[in-house]
Amino acid sequence: MALSFCSWCLRLGFTVLLASLVACDGCDCSTVGTASQTGAHLQAPVDDRAEPDGWIALQPDVPGGYPDRVGAFRTPLLQDVRKIRFRRGANGKFQVDVGDSEHGIALTGVDLRPFVARLPAAGASDPVVRRVALTQAELNRNQTTYPTKDDDRTVWIANNCLKRGLWEVGINEQVGGKAVTVFHAWFEFPEELYSEVYQEVNQSDAAMEKNWLNHYPKLDGFEFPLGKLRTVAREPGGSSRAVLRADAPIRQFGEQRKKAPLLLNQGLEVYGDFSRAEHQPIRTAKFEEPGFYSTREPMEFDLRWLSGDTTSTVRMVQPLMESQRSPALQQEVEVRFSNGYRLILGSSRLEGLVARAEEPTLQKDTLALTFGIGTPSIYATASQREAEFAAHNIEYLMLLDGKGNHLDNHTIGLDRVYLWKEARKRSIVSGVVGVWEPERIHLLLVGYERTMLVADIVVALEQR
Repeated sequence: MALSFCSWCLRLGFTVLLASLVACDGCDCSTVGTASQTGAHLQAPVDDRAEPDGWIALQPDVPGGYPDRVGAFRTPLLQDVRKIRFRRGANGKFQVDVGDSEHGIALTGVDLRPFVARLPAAGASDPVVRRVALTQAELNRNQTTYPTKDDDRTVWIANNCLKRGLWEVGINEQVGGKAVTVFHAWFEFPEELYSEVYQEVNQSDAAMEKNWLNHYPKLDGFEFPLGKLRTVAREPGGSSRAVLRADAPIRQFGEQRKKAPLLLNQGLEVYGDFSRAEHQPIRTAKFEEPGFYSTREPMEFDLRWLSGDTTSTVRMVQPLMESQRSPALQQEVEVRFSNGYRLILGSSRLEGLVARAEEPTLQKDTLALTFGIGTPSIYATASQREAEFAAHNIEYLMLLDGKGNHLDNHTIGLDRVYLWKEARKRSIVSGVVGVWEPERIHLLLVGYERTMLVADIVVALEQR
């Protein structure tokens, strides 16, 4: 019997294993039994057929989930949710119809503004600051989870990190207190609607920024004007030693445990292992269009720079606002590595971190910063996203070289930083209790696609 395959089957690059015949994912061809990946790339599986009445075609994941899928999901994944629609209401928010089958869900009061790239609260008049802020906002995942009328179900929508216009939608169910994905699909968000919401958010028609948002320009090879973003109000006379906890066991939060199969190196037990020569390159699954992980052609990173002498400076800075509002001074932390790299972060939320006697076991108990300037959190609930958008916090995270040139953290292998504050302790020398030690802040450097934590750097907040 001859078998024919739809473009979706061919894009997945599946090899047929002879077993009982089953229906292919949403097409009229036949495949058989279990599928495994032979190595062909999964190309953007977005059904581009026109849909009436504002509907946008969805391309669901295959029933068994793509080969390198991670996380909790139930098979077979739903296949009858085939379209999505965004309809603006009188209050400017949207009704989002996810499918029109028995498994379809209608969301109301969805604010699309947090999904589009937003000009930063500080430094937006400078074209380089503007470029970095907008590009990083589109280069980082922005996923929001919404409640439904069914208490056991939530819907999540994501503007993913691969290309403007590539979005995802999913349905989760609570099973034993754990979110389990029962549906996941990709779609192409309309450029016209994106531009409409962008103009509403930024009071700009995006003419100058359109190329950045659509094509993601290089993020390295140019000097970054820190002086356009903030001025230094107070700085210690010198720098202090920053401690790289090379011998500390590698910590995992929920996302890292879920994505552990995507880290392909063996024998990584303590943070220092990530920088040891014998473990280079560090290899992880690649996140590919339209939004899936593949181990066929892994990403590779040389992290030997996370070793050697490391120093830090904690300073007070004044953000340069575009509006008349004059913000309070805020902390900025800079860590300098032995190869000249400079990790610089600032946030109005830094000083508000609650000191902890013990290391956090949940990521939510840290302050999570994403690379860029005012880049939204990667994951949030609808209420968290609403509060984040309203606050428009002044914060930034960037990696520069020794000459002040901006570096592309994505190709270097970093994704975020998780911060937590360690409570003061009294020093003890030869059994004698001494003076109070300064408060310390831990910078947990998060690797590519948040697959692993690659370093724990300890910085004293009180510096002379």
